Amino acid sequence: MSCARCSCRGQLLFCRPAGADERSRTAHQLKRSAVADDLRHDIVEQLERMILEGTLRAGERLPAERALAEQFGVSRPSLREAIQKLTAKGLLISRQGGGNYVVESLGSTFSDPLLHLLESSADAQRDLLEFRHTLEA
Repeated sequence: MSCARCSCRGQLLFCRPAGADERSRTAHQLKRSAVADDLRHDIVEQLERMILEGTLRAGERLPAERALAEQFGVSRPSLREAIQKLTAKGLLISRQGGGNYVVESLGSTFSDPLLHLLESSADAQRDLLEFRHTLEA
């Protein structure tokens, strides 16, 4: 990603373009911060989808941070923040020195991401209806 205001080439979250006054520097910081927030949100959504679709099963250990960051094409700090959000939602458990795991039982936290998945994916809606039809037949 290239920085539109200076030559940092997107490397720095907070940079000071040459000759910039304090006000334009602050606006630049906010813009870069918003991009980082969007990135973390995207990572959270992708990991939630992987859990809901069964790519990551209950009790399964997540791949190492480095491998997961490379898979998503993001930095490790961005990935860590996304993992912290999923831990706060109750979808992941973080064990110091042992990695990150999908919780054994999703319980009530499962309903929020499931609703989001059903609202955003026609395929998921169709799969759910097909599943219900199979159970009720």
